Parts: sequence; structure tokens; C-alpha cells
Amino acid sequence: MDMTEILKSAHSYKVGDIDGDGFDEIVYQDKQNNIKAIKVSPTLNEATFNVLASTKWVLSDHQYGSDYTLSFNLYGNSVSLNTGMAKLNLSVRSQNTISGFSSVGSIIIEGVTPTMIWGKLSDHSIDGQNAELTPFKAFIKK
Repeated sequence: MDMTEILKSAHSYKVGDIDGDGFDEIVYQDKQNNIKAIKVSPTLNEATFNVLASTKWVLSDHQYGSDYTLSFNLYGNSVSLNTGMAKLNLSVRSQNTISGFSSVGSIIIEGVTPTMIWGKLSDHSIDGQNAELTPFKAFIKK
């Protein structure tokens, strides 16, 4: 179901930043009177690589903990975890995500703001070859 269908079927809705990340969420009441929230994040596309270029991000809300950083290359289209994980080449995927997969690990970036990125991540050198992608948030390292 797309956003237009959700809002047409909602009894009521409000828009606001309820989790303090700088981006709005749409909070709505569905037909069964359940309260739900959907994050409204910017579209990810080739221009997103410019935002990520030459940046480092500290992991938060992930099993690896804050000792790990994501480092993006000069062009923003390649990333490594603590420079230990071989660089993953990134590409824009059809479902509004940026992804990188290889024999050393995987990342799916679902959202990018000037101060935070989020998605799912695994590093096979830490978790083993059959590692599951787990959710992460990372904040810009200053």
C-alpha cells in the first residue's frame, strides 16, 4: 500500500518529528483504530553519494556498538566498517535504498540526513559467513 492509499483510508493523521531525528513522521489512525507511524525520509538517489562523500559515521543502536565507524570514500559510493571490512561498492536500488553486498559484508542504507544514516548492516568477519543484516543507526563523526 502506498502513502496516498494509507492517508485516504486513515481516520485522521498528523505530521511531526516524534522521535527527534530531524525528519517528520506521519502518525495516523487506521480503520481498525490502531495508531501507526511512518517515517518520511528524503529520496535516496545518486545525489545522496555527495552527502556521504568523505564522511565518517559512528554506529549507534547496533550490536557492534559505538566502537565501529562507517567510512565513505571521496565519492560517497563506497563504504567500509572500521576500515577492516573491505570496501563495499554502493548503488541505488529500486526500493529507495542504497545497497552494497560482497563476500565480506552487506549494507542497506534506508535513510540519510545531514547528521544520521540508518538501515541494516552485517560484517562477515565479525558475525560469520551466514550473518543476518541487523538494523543500525549511525551519526556523523565530527
